[in-house]
Amino acid sequence: MRIIPVFIPHSGCKSRCSFCNEYSATGFSGRPDESQIRKIVLEYRSYFKNKDHIQLGFYGGTFTGNIPSVMEEYLNIALKLYEENLIHGIRFSTSPDEIDGEKIKILRRYPVEMIELGVESFDDEVLRKSRRPHGMEEIYESVKLIKENDISFGIHLMTDLPFSSEDKDFDSVLKTVELKPDLVRIHPTVVLRGSALEKEYLDGEYIPKSLDETIEQLWKIYVLFRSSGITVSRIGICLYGEQKKSVVAGPFHEALGDIVKSRVYYEVLMEILRRKGRIEIPISQKNIFTGYKKCILKKLNENGIDYTLCEMEEINIEYYIRMLSSELLGGVK
Repeated sequence: MRIIPVFIPHSGCKSRCSFCNEYSATGFSGRPDESQIRKIVLEYRSYFKNKDHIQLGFYGGTFTGNIPSVMEEYLNIALKLYEENLIHGIRFSTSPDEIDGEKIKILRRYPVEMIELGVESFDDEVLRKSRRPHGMEEIYESVKLIKENDISFGIHLMTDLPFSSEDKDFDSVLKTVELKPDLVRIHPTVVLRGSALEKEYLDGEYIPKSLDETIEQLWKIYVLFRSSGITVSRIGICLYGEQKKSVVAGPFHEALGDIVKSRVYYEVLMEILRRKGRIEIPISQKNIFTGYKKCILKKLNENGIDYTLCEMEEINIEYYIRMLSSELLGGVK
């Protein structure tokens, strides 16, 4: 899948969530017009060696929260690009409260392949304190409508929101698994400049998790999703260039996803050690078990754990991830 992102920050949003400032996070301040979108598409296409199955993604704001004329304006721009075979489908992000039968009818007239729902949490108090415009009821209603119309969907979750906890975050993960989305994005909360959360942080009312604490939480979440067959399309907020300076505090790291996966593969090796009493790594999988900046090998060495590289059958990683998931779920009360 190759996705061309078009950002329309805060467009269609009826309110501003406490953690959000899409102007500083995206570097865009207005709505792009047709010529700008076409330029973006052509630029991205020049980067793609394989030009099959390209999707145009509308991100930022609440896509279906726009008045119908604005939403259809963008859909029609995308349709032109689709008819010219420059893209092969449309995806967008939106809020669960902005999906209803009438909007679905409009969407079905276009090659919409994926709707990403900004769910963030399945706890009504957390949603309310974060100034989200929806509750749990709207989440389930929107998913039901999307499924009935046979459209693929994703769920965006945030960890460590104000008034949340690891137990509440874990419960949101389990509820997401029950809904069986095609993909999830996991976004640990960071404090963005110009957001309401920045003031709460500066006033000492909100204290974000450290990077190490976040990694310890996220590797378990990743295991639960992966063992359930749900694609984790991204871990961590996506910021480029100058936009990285918009992070005031919190567990931001450019390679957070790679670090979390490395932590998972380290746990796979520990599971093998517990079961077999030794660690043998197939040469063909050496890169996987090296980790981000060789962090897995460093951790093995720091803990005095021996390993050998061998010509052997590849490790069935999915098997061990299922084992890890079973152990994690065994601890759920």
